Amino acid sequence: MANFAYLSVKKLRDDGNDSELLMNTNPHPSSDPLLYDPSLKHEYPKWIRFYNTSNKIWPLQIIKIMREDYDLIHSYVELPIFANLSFKKFVVTCQGSDLTRLAFAPTMKGFLLRCAYKKAKAIICPTVGCFPLLSKLKLDNGIFIPSIVDLQRFSPEKNQNPSNEKFTVFHPTSQLWNIKGNDKFLHGFKKFVKKFPKSKLIIVLHNADSKKTKLLIRDLHLEEFTEYIKGPLNVDDLKKYYANSDVVADQFLATDLGGIGREVLSMKKPLLTSCLVEKYEQVFGSVLPIASAFTPDEIAAKLELLTDSHFRKKLAQDGYSWIHKNFNPNLVSKKLQFVYEKILSTQKINEIRANLP
Repeated sequence: MANFAYLSVKKLRDDGNDSELLMNTNPHPSSDPLLYDPSLKHEYPKWIRFYNTSNKIWPLQIIKIMREDYDLIHSYVELPIFANLSFKKFVVTCQGSDLTRLAFAPTMKGFLLRCAYKKAKAIICPTVGCFPLLSKLKLDNGIFIPSIVDLQRFSPEKNQNPSNEKFTVFHPTSQLWNIKGNDKFLHGFKKFVKKFPKSKLIIVLHNADSKKTKLLIRDLHLEEFTEYIKGPLNVDDLKKYYANSDVVADQFLATDLGGIGREVLSMKKPLLTSCLVEKYEQVFGSVLPIASAFTPDEIAAKLELLTDSHFRKKLAQDGYSWIHKNFNPNLVSKKLQFVYEKILSTQKINEIRANLP
């Protein structure tokens, strides 16, 4: 997920930290910094380095780069495996299925990732749902630091609340049913349009289950309500659809706020997704202002609530205030640099966690 690491490195460099980013020469379109940040003008900055998975010895290439003159490695997703073999101090950020699936898999890769997690000086958890999973792995080196959100890039548009002729729901999430629960959302939308037929679904067809999604929409007789868009979308297109929708629907299997969800809140738009909001209230001390739903019936019910324009406006405003308070990039950057400095001075994770700004 090079785009998440890219945002962190870019912010750290702006704040005076000499950081570099290592990424695949052929990143997935949805995580390519060039698609994410148009200011790059189709050219990667010099502080991005690359490994090439088409080269048979690419794992050795990664380890060789990590063993260069770096004080600390901050590794994402599967790269902790290589950081563990670099003999350098390293920290890990869990992004999603790397922790929820791979770390529990009875495979060699799963075993190597678990070994890396145990050796890491800290496992940085950007979501509150990480900690029960770390407990299952008998790990106590987790520390909660939210992801950096580009609050300036994803800011409200001037005319972003048009009076749509139809109640418009935008579903930009990758079509991966076993991870995103897209099919669950479609069943919920079907229940909703029976009562509110003057509605429209804009759905991005991107990733492995796109064909299954189109078939399900046909079987549910939702074609007359649906507009398809070929994905993945770049940031400018995403922002346009966020701005012109009444509601954005994200994922419906996860229990955490995802990347799309954070963007939507930053855009001051109402968000419908599955999330254990009470866990966020425990961590942040304030309610996470979203419409949370886990079942098709709950999805239909929350969509019905969201047809009220006053409810949508308040939810969007509260979400905007919440994300700016709790995911402030300056604060996240300070937290990361604090962790880096304390690890390099050999401070224990319990002390770091207790003194984190």
